[in-house]
Amino acid sequence: MVNDQDIIDADRRGHLDEAVSWASAQLLSLSGASIEVRVARHIRLARVLRHRGLGDDFRRSLDAARQGLHLASLPTCPAQWRPIAELAVASAHLALGDEATCRGLVDPLTAPGSRADPAVAAWAWRLQGEAALKRSALFEAVPALLNSVAEEQRTRSAPGADATPALLLLAFSRIGQVLDAQKVLGDTDPTRMWPRRRLVLLLARAEHERRYGHIADALETLDDAEELIDRGSGLDRLRARLHLLRASCFDDWRLGSHAQRERQRAVELKIPDAPPPAQPVTRLGESAPITLTSPQPRQGSVMDLIREFRALPCLGVEHAVILEGALMALQGVPGGERTEALALVEAGSLLASGSSGVRATAERLLRRALARLDYLEGTQLWRASCQAALGRLLSETATEKEEALDLLLAAISGLNRERYSMRHRSHRAEWQRQVESPPHATAIDLAKALGRDEIAAELIIHSRLSGVVSAQTVGEVEAATDTVTTIPLAPVPRLHHINGTVSVLGGPGRCRLL
Repeated sequence: MVNDQDIIDADRRGHLDEAVSWASAQLLSLSGASIEVRVARHIRLARVLRHRGLGDDFRRSLDAARQGLHLASLPTCPAQWRPIAELAVASAHLALGDEATCRGLVDPLTAPGSRADPAVAAWAWRLQGEAALKRSALFEAVPALLNSVAEEQRTRSAPGADATPALLLLAFSRIGQVLDAQKVLGDTDPTRMWPRRRLVLLLARAEHERRYGHIADALETLDDAEELIDRGSGLDRLRARLHLLRASCFDDWRLGSHAQRERQRAVELKIPDAPPPAQPVTRLGESAPITLTSPQPRQGSVMDLIREFRALPCLGVEHAVILEGALMALQGVPGGERTEALALVEAGSLLASGSSGVRATAERLLRRALARLDYLEGTQLWRASCQAALGRLLSETATEKEEALDLLLAAISGLNRERYSMRHRSHRAEWQRQVESPPHATAIDLAKALGRDEIAAELIIHSRLSGVVSAQTVGEVEAATDTVTTIPLAPVPRLHHINGTVSVLGGPGRCRLL
């Protein structure tokens, strides 16, 4: 006979199919159970359905939570169950995209003068933070989540307390507070978390690592998360998120076929899209009590526009004007500096391949991007891509070829560093062919045109060097019984020539040619 603790443990371990099945079966055997037990079991079923989130699970979760709230409202039920049931209903509404109803239930529990139990208050603040996070109100999400942490410290048994670090990590990461995000990671010990919560934290960590340019680290984190998913059941919603995060990483590495394959895997899981926010019912002439959509411009609309223009055979002045206007709307958005800079890189790179009439706009956007990337942490990869695009654009001018060569040399160095972070040979080969080769070829031609034969020769040599296999990396591979396809490479060191000159390109270390 399955008991309550079995369901709780199955939920925590990530065996959600079993947890839903057992919790559903429990409701069929409530004969003679006390009203407290009935309320607790309805809330438990609502929770595991919400965690799984497949098919009509969110709607079923709301039905179960409402039934629990109905029972908790009866005079014979102890008073402490009502706010818990209200929060279960609020959580289900939030999962369905209805923030207004969620906040209507949650706000009284966090209002000044509220005497809610600390565990209840912690859950209420966490829901407020999660709701703000969903609509990208990041400056609202952070204090709400920190209030949840404060309430959790007042009690030893705050249900869902281990969910707060992942939400706080995402909020700090998206708002650009890198040190605070790293502190959340440093203060959180994943080994002390149950597998499902650890999985959610790993996905948040991978998003954070990818956002700040640590693509290789993000892919390794996703591999760890996938191991946890494979051990559980009913985790397809999280698996789909994993595939989409991995696709984004591959996009950053310009591995289009790999990214497309990951997106196809996410589509094959047939996870229903999160519903849009429901419009609250208000009296005529009154404003909605809660803003359900962020007034800030979304990067998604700009990136969609860039993708649409990328499919066009040729870009003209009218396209450049539309793009520049869309990018101007991203300026000055608090916490959106990184979003704006990356959109500038994409748009400028796209226009750089357009007609001659849009080249000036392309240069303007790329220079704006570089000016911003100078002050943003973890953007080395995008900085190198921007330098490559601007360098190739300026190489076609008559007066700025020297600057173009300097930009291309800096870009090649940055793109090289990224290649050496890739463990798979196929990833490095595709990166070298699609990303590194174009600026290399342009730089060689430009160096020869400027009479910089020594730079041209060095670029030719450098373009033929794959990297260095160190004894340490070979040992790591042998210990892992890996294959030659995944041997990591170290950068080729700077070459010290017989005549005393030192190569411009190269990684740390020295190699003296005798």
